[in-house]
Amino acid sequence: MKKTWLAALLIIVVMIVGVWVLRHYTAGTPTPLPKFVIGKGIWINVLQQCESGKVDKIVEKAKWAKLDYVIVKTHYGSEWAEYNGREKTRKLVNALHAAGIKAYAWGYVYGRFPEAEADRAIESLEMGFDGYIWNAEAHMRNRPEEAETQCRIVREYVDANCPTAILGYSTFCRVQNQAGIPFEVYDRYCDVAMPQVYFSWFQGWSGKNAAVRTMEIWLGEQAKWDHVAKPIIPTLESSDGSSDMPKTSPKELSQAAQGFKGYFGVNFYTWEITNERLWKVIRDAPGGMPHQRKTNAAKAVALP
Repeated sequence: MKKTWLAALLIIVVMIVGVWVLRHYTAGTPTPLPKFVIGKGIWINVLQQCESGKVDKIVEKAKWAKLDYVIVKTHYGSEWAEYNGREKTRKLVNALHAAGIKAYAWGYVYGRFPEAEADRAIESLEMGFDGYIWNAEAHMRNRPEEAETQCRIVREYVDANCPTAILGYSTFCRVQNQAGIPFEVYDRYCDVAMPQVYFSWFQGWSGKNAAVRTMEIWLGEQAKWDHVAKPIIPTLESSDGSSDMPKTSPKELSQAAQGFKGYFGVNFYTWEITNERLWKVIRDAPGGMPHQRKTNAAKAVALP
């Protein structure tokens, strides 16, 4: 009887210690988040205009700004963006990865040669990028079949060869004024939507209300679709006024970035026209992976 009692006690002690060890071991291990939770990033259009095209300087700046990813242009339509150089692009991808920063490719699509555009996207992924973003704007208006072809080919490739890669699409924010652009097609095939929230261009918009207005518009659009809509990762303007984009106020950008802290990530367009005042806003903006793990992790895991 005594031996039986001691054996039972030993089993209980072992179980208690086991539970304690398990909890202690896993306490510092963050729960893996869905791949659509990507944190904070920035777009690159022309590499040579970013830190004089020096890869080490680009990585150094990205680390200073607490970026989780960089989105690099690889093609426009069916043509590779040779001004960025394939070797330099590949070198940048490798250097970002070595620094713990993800790299996504993007291309502007026209829809005239959808198979070739899909091929460029696949070539980008084969260079080691962590995902690909379609930039679908006015040239894709009334081209739903072409969008279907682009997306189907790339989606099939990703599912078969790199299922952890993320697919996204970037397009206009105010969808009510963009009839004919096949938002629904891209959304159905992609993992995230990246609406361009260039509030300085929009009458009545400000950094203070950009987050709320974006969500209202997209929820209204998504309600029309037959599939479950994908998470929204907004793209905010970041311009020194040297391009066709209006000059961004650092105060307005800061207000906008704070408003988007409830989303699963945020990014800024674009590196080469972001001045130092705007870079400081980006560095201090919420939305990065530490913020996501602390604030949005439960909400992200709960999504279908």
